[in-house]
Amino acid sequence: QTYTDAEVIKAADKVIVLAEEVVPDSYLRSEPEKNIATGYSIDYVVELPWSAHPTGSQGYYDVDADFIRNFYSASKSKAGYDKWAEEWIFGVDSHEQYLEKLGISNLEKLRANKVLGYSTRVKRGSR
Repeated sequence: QTYTDAEVIKAADKVIVLAEEVVPDSYLRSEPEKNIATGYSIDYVVELPWSAHPTGSQGYYDVDADFIRNFYSASKSKAGYDKWAEEWIFGVDSHEQYLEKLGISNLEKLRANKVLGYSTRVKRGSR
């Protein structure tokens, strides 16, 4: 969440929020300073777990650095990118199929520890 998020919301014709989890109003009202969008500025809210992948969602899962590295490696040439896009963008028909392709064990490795707020199973640092 950045300062520009609020500005983009104000400038948009339609705002669709992809949420890891839909929570009760009371949760949102308990810390209103953390909310960057007003209810009337949002057109749709979609509960879609893992929707930020391959980036992370704080408190839910970490960045999938291996996935991003593979993307960068494949993208060094147009042919490599085209092959990657065919597999990961055009080769899946739904978000569910995308998650199945990633594999539950890979996703679980990224899942955040509820106390710490990040995964303890992800190797950190340079490779």
